[in-house]
Amino acid sequence: NGRSPGDLDLIVTDLDMPVVSGLDVFQGLRSAHWKTPLIVVTGYDTPEVADRVARLDAALLPKPLDLGLFFATARRLVAGHRLSVQHGER
Repeated sequence: NGRSPGDLDLIVTDLDMPVVSGLDVFQGLRSAHWKTPLIVVTGYDTPEVADRVARLDAALLPKPLDLGLFFATARRLVAGHRLSVQHGER
């Protein structure tokens, strides 16, 4: 249902959205201490964007989206998150 960090395995968003940017969403989640893995998809893959995404401990994937890379990244992030939750780092 997405009401708490434990409800979600992964959050994916585009960088550029109509009302609020994906990075603003992720900044809010990190400020609320959500450790849920994050993927940002963007057509604006600049060093500044990459730096902001890295500071949020999120993955950055460029457009056009390579689905193989997306699924590999998602599996890696979710597996790492589940391992950290098992070790009490939620």
